[in-house]
Amino acid sequence: MVPGIRASWELVGDQLEGQQFIVGYQQEEWAVHEIGEVYKLTTPDETVSQFIRITAFDYYIKTFTYFSGVYRFYPA
Repeated sequence: MVPGIRASWELVGDQLEGQQFIVGYQQEEWAVHEIGEVYKLTTPDETVSQFIRITAFDYYIKTFTYFSGVYRFYPA
C-alpha cells in the first residue's frame, strides 16, 4: 500500500492494536466511505502505523459538540 491523500473523516478516541471496530466523524456533505477502501492509521509522532480496510460500516447523521475532551452526541 502507498499512502495517498488525507481521509475526509477523523477518528474518535485512541485506537488499540488488533481493534476490530473504529468510530469516526465527518461533515454531512462529504461522501460516505465505500466497502474495500484502505486507510493508514498513524500515531501523532508518526513512529507507528497500520493499514485498515473498511469491510462494513454504519453511519448516522448527528450533531455534536466537543467539550473538554469528551464527545457528546445529540440527535440532529
